[in-house]
Amino acid sequence: MLDFRLYNLVMIERTLAAILKRTARSFPTVILTGPRQSGKTTLVKHLFGKTHRYFSMDLAATRMQAATDPQLFMESIKTPVIIDEIQYVPELLPVIKLRIDQRRVAGDWIITGSQAFPLMRGVTESLAGRVAILNLLPLSVAEIVGQGASSATVTKIFEKTFDGNGQTARQLAKIILTGSFPELILQSRPQLELWYGSYLTTYLERDVRALEQVGDLRQYEQFIQVCAARTGQLLDLTDIATNLGVSLTTVKRWVSVLEASHQILLVYPYYQNLGKRLVKRPKLYFTDTGLVCHLLRLTTVDQVINGLHWGALFETLVVADFYKRYLHHGQRAELNFIRTYDNFEVDLALPSGAGLNLVEIKAAANLTLKHTQNLTQAVKDFGDKVEGAYLISLGETTLAVAGVKNLPWYQFLSG
Repeated sequence: MLDFRLYNLVMIERTLAAILKRTARSFPTVILTGPRQSGKTTLVKHLFGKTHRYFSMDLAATRMQAATDPQLFMESIKTPVIIDEIQYVPELLPVIKLRIDQRRVAGDWIITGSQAFPLMRGVTESLAGRVAILNLLPLSVAEIVGQGASSATVTKIFEKTFDGNGQTARQLAKIILTGSFPELILQSRPQLELWYGSYLTTYLERDVRALEQVGDLRQYEQFIQVCAARTGQLLDLTDIATNLGVSLTTVKRWVSVLEASHQILLVYPYYQNLGKRLVKRPKLYFTDTGLVCHLLRLTTVDQVINGLHWGALFETLVVADFYKRYLHHGQRAELNFIRTYDNFEVDLALPSGAGLNLVEIKAAANLTLKHTQNLTQAVKDFGDKVEGAYLISLGETTLAVAGVKNLPWYQFLSG
């Protein structure tokens, strides 16, 4: 029976660990990217700390030395090596390319970076064909409860058999409120307001300020708050622009920055001729529910459960967990949703071979036919293309309801 407490672990088992080790045996360079505080440094040190020398570009002295004369700095480095936070000195990438061309050895270069825009631009220009890129997001629920190493892929999770293990809405709310950053999970009594306030300040001052797409940081912070109130909703750029009093072009740029820095993900509609007018806008989700709660000024479990955003927060947790499940298994994230202009909607449409798994997410414990009607209709519309139709909910039973299989949230997310 799984104990769904927040574990106080010395080293959290990360799902990506096995993939990262395997990738390093095949590529001369592996770049691990992800948001600040997602655990990149801890993971690469844990896996390669005994075999690789370590250099952090987050340290002012090292950063200055590397930026002043990249060629001289690299000449002083003997591989294999870990270079942490390389986005601060992208000038190193062309020199690394030359070193790889001179001596191509698998796993020689383990590199981490937080800022996707400048980092990926440099990689594309300098290391094409020489690098594997992996993404590490904050913890999945499986990782939080100590099941990271055995976490199933998105395809396999639907094939698992679950046993009974009741968990309460309050336990779910605690997970949502605490969020998924490793540092918070490792603390027995995390100071959430202080930690997320500091995280947001650091993100703005160090990550966002470095991106030329952002001007006024205070206004950008207001933009993040506006987006937090819209997690789980269709992205309405015009509404956000009007709310903030900025141009539509500015909002588009800012959304791109949030997405590139791994704070949000955009889930796009699944296009298929259903004989209906399909909504074309993506849905917006944050990758960490704790940050959303901080931005919405939710500080207690009761506020989370009884607030207006309870359903959206639960949906955000589940969708973000699917996203993490893809990336932490080294796979390309393939998430879509279905929505028409007559309000027919299915939260997720996930590819499974040539077919689809359809998923509805409901923050409800007492299930009725009303909760399954969209899935039932989607099965009729898509026919043989549907591999399975699932409801992820607060309900206790795993039995089928009107032909749709219900998966209790705690069993599914921890698998």
